[in-house]
Amino acid sequence: MIEIEKIDLDILKAITSNRKYALDFMQSGSEKLLHSDLWRITRLITDYTRVYKEVPTKRALIEQSGSNATLSAYVEKTYAKFESSQYDFKEFSFDLAKLKKRYQKNLLSMLKSSIDKEEDDDKKLLQIKSSLSAIKEIDGQQVYAKHTLREGIDNFVERFKYRKANPEKSKGTFSGFVALDFITAGFKTPEYVLCCGSSGAGKSTLLMSLAVNMYMGNNTIDNDKFQSEGNSVIYYSLEIPYEECFDKLVSYLSKIPLRIIQGTDLTDEQQNTLNKTLKFIRKYPYEFLIVDIPKGASASQMESIYTDFNERQSKSEDRTKVVVVDYIGLLDSDEGDTDQDWLKQAAISEQLYKFCRVNDLILLTGVQLNEPAPSKTGNNEVGVFRLSRSKAIINPSTLCLMLEKRPEENSYPNMPCHIIKNRRGPLGKFSLRKSFDNCAFLNDEGLSGEVAVEDDISIQLQKIEEELSKEKEKEKE
Repeated sequence: MIEIEKIDLDILKAITSNRKYALDFMQSGSEKLLHSDLWRITRLITDYTRVYKEVPTKRALIEQSGSNATLSAYVEKTYAKFESSQYDFKEFSFDLAKLKKRYQKNLLSMLKSSIDKEEDDDKKLLQIKSSLSAIKEIDGQQVYAKHTLREGIDNFVERFKYRKANPEKSKGTFSGFVALDFITAGFKTPEYVLCCGSSGAGKSTLLMSLAVNMYMGNNTIDNDKFQSEGNSVIYYSLEIPYEECFDKLVSYLSKIPLRIIQGTDLTDEQQNTLNKTLKFIRKYPYEFLIVDIPKGASASQMESIYTDFNERQSKSEDRTKVVVVDYIGLLDSDEGDTDQDWLKQAAISEQLYKFCRVNDLILLTGVQLNEPAPSKTGNNEVGVFRLSRSKAIINPSTLCLMLEKRPEENSYPNMPCHIIKNRRGPLGKFSLRKSFDNCAFLNDEGLSGEVAVEDDISIQLQKIEEELSKEKEKEKE
């Protein structure tokens, strides 16, 4: 009988100790990489991680076994084997690669043995094809999950029960823009969001606005006690230096114009507001990490910074789940340069999506649009075609927002924003109010007839709010 090797137990220890390792393992294949005696507990671990977005404790795994006394005893006995194992987690990636090679070697060995015994040539060919497929799957394109509908029922029931018992946790992360949240019902991990716009349209401003809104949740700098959960954010700035980024964030939070923040001529009221903003940042339990990183950085370099930052957090619930990259056009591919820029940017987009998916993140980045050909109507057309050959960039995205830059844009107080791709719901259009003095886009609280468009969701929401107000007034009467 084949003995369970230490490497198998070490891998199990890693995927029950660290969420990142569990996600890496889930992406790399299946429980079949390990000794067959460990398949059952490995499935329990990965199923739990998939549902609860965290690694399970020993108690959780035993309780997951339900009334099955045999399974509970198996879990307890097996957990004790790897729990006591001494393991350096820095060797996880190296050991996972070794497991893949061992698995492939075992497949080839079993195939050779089977072919030697089998006399039917057609069956031999089928066995060869099946083994090659299994080898390629482990060595090539990584798998996030693989279950039939029947196999997935238990997992679905667990997820459903969890959502029912924890309605707040099952909600998405709100962007802070009422119209966008109305359409999307919040961002749900893994969410890969592209913010597209022409040069000068406000891509960086939109990215920063979304980042700050998710950082704050429903809290404000006036809160002594925090009203709701916020989110830790990592903001990679490839163009704007750290100090300027910091000043912009303080301007956004305090609503003091950037030119005044960067000067010293503050009124007493502004000075008090600035002090209150800085005090809030010191006390706030969530982090906003600004990473001033050179142009030409890659997705793998940014993931390394992300992993290092999260490993230094004291509690697993402090994990950063919002990452912003400003922006794709300034990044380099992990696969090296290509002769054509549009192919390079498409590859970078795929790498960012992998970063997002493996770490179960909300990842937002910006994309530069090609300038449209002159239009006889004077309208600035909106759509995926604006990316021309680079439209492969948006293929991996779950949500794509496009800022519409109109002729004489500076004369408008608001900016139309189009949802041109939404895997989880409808497309649409809404308006954002410009507050460039504070480096921000804000909710558009009222539109003039001059800029209103009937299919704008902002207007529909405004009408709904007006109707609700009228109903409340009637009730008071």
